[in-house]
Amino acid sequence: MKEKGMAFSTEMTKAIIEGRKTQTRRLLKPQPTVDYFDGTRAYLNGRLEAKPRFQVGNVLYVKETWAQMFGRYVYKADINNPVEEKGVWKSSRYMPKAAARIFLRVKDIRVERLNDINLADCVEEGILLSDESLLLRHLKFRSRM
Repeated sequence: MKEKGMAFSTEMTKAIIEGRKTQTRRLLKPQPTVDYFDGTRAYLNGRLEAKPRFQVGNVLYVKETWAQMFGRYVYKADINNPVEEKGVWKSSRYMPKAAARIFLRVKDIRVERLNDINLADCVEEGILLSDESLLLRHLKFRSRM
């Protein structure tokens, strides 16, 4: 079983901790030009064009904004009004596995176009329905399709 790190913003880390975020989306690289998806892979002219970086069963450790203070790890998501001093907080991108405290198991993977996201998936992504501007933007975008 492979363990891989995945970086999340402070707000998304909070959503994971609170149980509001239960799915995430990541871009496929290279970005495929495809004629169809089989659910987990993208194909062009019958040839495999792209597949996700993660597989069902992988364990992901959440890489979050962190600092090391007084010989222990501190996480920005745990602090209500974090001090924004330059050099205190380190980017989630550079968080070592040893500092990780949240581990997630991949239960499902699917390849889909960005425009295919629906309102239920937005909620699963951790978007708060009380954030009226995001909700209205989503609904306006969906109505143009």
